[in-house]
Amino acid sequence: TSRGDCAVGEPVSSSYQVLAKTLKEQDAQALFDATCAALHSLHAENHLFGCLIWNGEGAAEKAVHEFCLNRELPTLFLEIANFPGKLFADKRGVNTKSYLYKHPGILDDYPVSDGDFERWKADYLQAKMRVHAVPQSTRLRPPVGSTIQDWLGFLLYRAPRDRQPTFIPDLINRLRTPEHDVSCDDTSEADNFVLLPMQVSNYTHLLVNSAVDNIGGLYQALDIAKDLDTVLLVKPHPAERDHEILGTLQ
Repeated sequence: TSRGDCAVGEPVSSSYQVLAKTLKEQDAQALFDATCAALHSLHAENHLFGCLIWNGEGAAEKAVHEFCLNRELPTLFLEIANFPGKLFADKRGVNTKSYLYKHPGILDDYPVSDGDFERWKADYLQAKMRVHAVPQSTRLRPPVGSTIQDWLGFLLYRAPRDRQPTFIPDLINRLRTPEHDVSCDDTSEADNFVLLPMQVSNYTHLLVNSAVDNIGGLYQALDIAKDLDTVLLVKPHPAERDHEILGTLQ
């Protein structure tokens, strides 16, 4: 199919795979083109009436969005929501590209009583106190079966590459992880402080929408704490595996 079926509104160089250096730009373009070709065939056979797009920042997802835009097909972007058991859905995108981000006032139209909020807050805090592990930290290792199946497809040129080989880097990361067990400080006596809750270094939102990375944010927070003449409390993300970040904190 022609590139015109999914004319690129945003270059694939802005996809999270390229920004995270998990995919070369030419491979990201190949993934974009392959997705476009598949959509062209699907649309010809089934006449698509719309698309649900997860996140929207990957090369394949960008192809789906551009395909739908060129055919004036409705789209809905999905992401994990802030609340347990909920899914975020937005017609424009996720994070800073969402309609909600640009129009936060729409939340005022939802009827919520103070009592409902306090009950939800109490239940939420109680659940968080029972389980401290975030979902990302329990899913650091991808399923072996699907990984092998994907790589057979890549090696046999039957499927577009959606990530670089990471067997050796992953093995090195797992072997080095015990070296960077970050010790925790007692914060019970800290009355005034600046809190920096860190995100995973390869988090899509951080790569795509932030002007600084984790290290840059850390030093910015440190400068703020110095200006306020107070301490800086840093909460590393439980799923962080970047040894530069962990080594800096240590």
